[in-house]
Amino acid sequence: MKLIRVKGVTKREKPIVLVTISQVNKLVAALPQPYSLMVLVAASLGLRVEEVLPLKWEDFDFKGRTLTITRAYTHGELKEVKTSASGAILPIEGAVVTALLAHQTTSTSEWCFPSPKTGTPMRGDTILHKHIKPTALLLGLPKIGWHSLRHSYKSWQGSTTATPAQLKDMMRHADIKTTMDIYGGTPVNDMRPFVAAIGSHRSQVSKLSDTWMLMK
Repeated sequence: MKLIRVKGVTKREKPIVLVTISQVNKLVAALPQPYSLMVLVAASLGLRVEEVLPLKWEDFDFKGRTLTITRAYTHGELKEVKTSASGAILPIEGAVVTALLAHQTTSTSEWCFPSPKTGTPMRGDTILHKHIKPTALLLGLPKIGWHSLRHSYKSWQGSTTATPAQLKDMMRHADIKTTMDIYGGTPVNDMRPFVAAIGSHRSQVSKLSDTWMLMK
């Protein structure tokens, strides 16, 4: 089976939607709680939606500013994390800690984001279609999905000094090829300096060429 290669099987069915930090901030500001905080946590840590939904307060060390990923929630069931690399301790930025602590003061549940009807974790698809997508549409933002936040997180980190190995650890992938070949991408505006540099070089070459023609 390892020798079999099915043509087109690895082709992505949907294009990757990347958003900027500014666009995420607009979405967070417009969404009501707790959906606003859920998007903030997902985008700030690059979490999968199934990891955001079942977060418990006990998973956070607010003094040490860390979050331990220990479970997933899919199709209405609690499960183990996707891979051994998925279960990890992640650092949390100060502003996210502040937002979480403010939300905790209003909570009476062990879950960070319980359903008001059942008291158990909410459904990611329901939140996406009822709140995130309509709000993004009103704001004139791209068609943001849960996974586009994770892809965008990788693209943001890719513009920092993080090494490929560090990117793999932050994305919590078992295989570095997944990190480098599948996730993220370079936003158009981040490409502009490189294109401009090439254009500048091409302009210099053009001037040299013109000078050479005059000399001839």
